[in-house]
Amino acid sequence: MSDGRPRGRIAPLELDAPETMAEWFEEPELSFAGGRRHVDPKVGISLYGPRSLGTVRHKSELHVGFIGTAEPLAYARAMYERFAEGIDGDESHVPFPGFRADRGFRCDLRTGDAIVEHISRKESVAIDGIKSGHERFEERSGS
Repeated sequence: MSDGRPRGRIAPLELDAPETMAEWFEEPELSFAGGRRHVDPKVGISLYGPRSLGTVRHKSELHVGFIGTAEPLAYARAMYERFAEGIDGDESHVPFPGFRADRGFRCDLRTGDAIVEHISRKESVAIDGIKSGHERFEERSGS
């Protein structure tokens, strides 16, 4: 028995249009040093410093470590060192204040050799061949 439709095809599914609703929320004010507030984190950090400034919780240094092969490691370290100085803004973007004791986050960014783990090209190729992220981590960490 045939209903006139070609065999093996499924009729297109017809869906009702979804009902949507949108609502605008004002940006919340964020807290910065000295209890000062602002909605933009880059502006608040630049003007006032982080909330922890002037408390025992505030650290004088932030240590950033890297794991990788030589070229990407060198690039990442240089990039972070540039960013630590701050980044100029433009008509659409507020400047990034940087990581220095006298500005921005009011602490120094450190990328010393003690927290850098070099991976040889041979190790990198071997690790890239492992599909599972967990297994790649275990292979590299020697666990």
